[in-house]
Amino acid sequence: MSTLADGCVTQGGRVTVWARGGGLRGKQLREASPRLGVRVVPLSGRSWRRLGERHWMRGVQAACADGCPDFVVASSMDVLPGLVAGLPSYTTVGCFAHGRDITGKLVPHRERDRVRALALPGVRWLCLSEWMASELRSRSVPGFSISVVPAAVPIAPPSAPRSGRARNLLTVGRLIPRKGHDVLLSVWPELLRRFPDLRWTIAGDGPQRESLRARIVQAGLADSVRLLGYVSDEEMDHLWAETDLFVMPCREEAGGDTEGFGLVFLEAAARGVPCVGGRTAGATEAVVSVGGTLVEDPTSRASLLGALLPLLSDACALRVRGEDSARRYQEGRRPEHLAMGVLAAMSQDVTT
Repeated sequence: MSTLADGCVTQGGRVTVWARGGGLRGKQLREASPRLGVRVVPLSGRSWRRLGERHWMRGVQAACADGCPDFVVASSMDVLPGLVAGLPSYTTVGCFAHGRDITGKLVPHRERDRVRALALPGVRWLCLSEWMASELRSRSVPGFSISVVPAAVPIAPPSAPRSGRARNLLTVGRLIPRKGHDVLLSVWPELLRRFPDLRWTIAGDGPQRESLRARIVQAGLADSVRLLGYVSDEEMDHLWAETDLFVMPCREEAGGDTEGFGLVFLEAAARGVPCVGGRTAGATEAVVSVGGTLVEDPTSRASLLGALLPLLSDACALRVRGEDSARRYQEGRRPEHLAMGVLAAMSQDVTT
């Protein structure tokens, strides 16, 4: 949503962000440094988890007292019922569909909420992949109310020229099974045997942190694998600058937990870093869009090695892949591309 706001501003638009407020959170939002072209309005209310729908409805009604925006885009379907109830019927409402929010297995009351949100009339559903659009259609969302828009990430700091030789690999993501850390870890000894100076950095936190750390230590890989946990934006810039290849062999888990797209592949491309990702769900489109390499079976050690070895063995090919990824980002994955796609989608009729 931050990227969308930036893109709208570059296109000459004015952006208002409605955010959950109340208490300390509202105070922090009001005191935050202003952002050019973006106004943040904290909506009052407490106990948002229990009373969120009512807070959104009343907050939006109050925010629209002096006039409604041309259209409203929600970051998730959780806010949709209250948002739609608080807006005039003539205001166009859009909502991003991501991945697990649509495909994941939910507890009964959350499943009822999802069914209710998907059935709301007049909503323009915004998808970052054709895969996500097909998932919505399979859940009886009318095709005329679904639009695929270009995924985008912020413009990255300039990167120093790379030699092309792959020494430093990076994975960024929550430490959960579908990201595929376990499969890459299982082939790491073989990669080290062929490329002894190879190093792998893992940025992110999650429930698998301790189990991954134990496996790294038990296998004697602590000298070549760094498990960093949470990393700040500033630290991430330094990590990207020293990365030669981004690898995330993501896969689908039981219960529908999968990658709706995978913006991190675009973040790599924005910095001229070639990527390797799993052929699964929306991640397939993300990797292909920036000229990355797909792991045909992300659960397979042999498939992952088959994707990695040609890149690690050919410095020229790696450098060309990185340059191609950077070009593809500049041509179609910048904030303004997302903004133009959303603006075009929100101008379409969703009543027929």
